[in-house]
Amino acid sequence: PGVTLTVEGNTDSNPVPGRADNWSLSTERANAVVRILHDTYNINPLRLRSAGRGKYNPVADNATAEGREKNRRIELIMNPNTSRLWELLDK
Repeated sequence: PGVTLTVEGNTDSNPVPGRADNWSLSTERANAVVRILHDTYNINPLRLRSAGRGKYNPVADNATAEGREKNRRIELIMNPNTSRLWELLDK
């Protein structure tokens, strides 16, 4: 209960027909995962956040098909509630 989750969507650098741009596609990818977490697994939406990084956070070379495939991904970032930690440090 003390953890929130940020779902970050990422894309490769190739434009996708029918999409405004890759940044929009990355946010839609993250939103889809957030909806699954909420609708299927009943995760409280107050603990969920989605973000899009577009093509700006590659993990592989976009010049190859294999690299582009690796760049089309999501990343899950767990964010613990650190308020209790700060309380302990203040003592």
